[in-house]
Amino acid sequence: MSIYEALKAATRDLVAAAGGCTRAAKVSRVEAAAFSRYGQWGDPRCIPVDVVADLEQDVGEPILTRILADAAGYVLVPKAQVAERAALPQHMADVAGAAGAAIADMAQALADGVVDAREAAALKTTFAKAQTELAEAEAVLADVAHGGSAAPEATGASVTSLRRGA
Repeated sequence: MSIYEALKAATRDLVAAAGGCTRAAKVSRVEAAAFSRYGQWGDPRCIPVDVVADLEQDVGEPILTRILADAAGYVLVPKAQVAERAALPQHMADVAGAAGAAIADMAQALADGVVDAREAAALKTTFAKAQTELAEAEAVLADVAHGGSAAPEATGASVTSLRRGA
């Protein structure tokens, strides 16, 4: 499937998730009739990016954005919320556990020398968990870097400069 076919299919999925053309028109600036055209393969028009943003926010799922990220060579990972429990040592333990599970599952899948479709689907879930744990740890570090609530004193961790003499 080409990227354009994938975008048209994702447009149809997004509009369906939003409750159909009429419902999608209520949460965006586009009239209902345009939504069916945006999803048709033969129609050169594509859904406007601001309308995608409106619908994905309404649906709560980045249906079309995920396709664009994949086409650009990226994996879309949910941005983590920095919670009060955001202790850096705990996040590192979570990252290590999730990464270890991903490695162990991959090794088990490769035991016979081949990863089949069932194993690939299970690995995708395991890898997504590891990516999410990394994103959460990254969010904590970003908060620390900006002097937020997960500052080193609040997390029980200490941050030491890696530069000599600093």
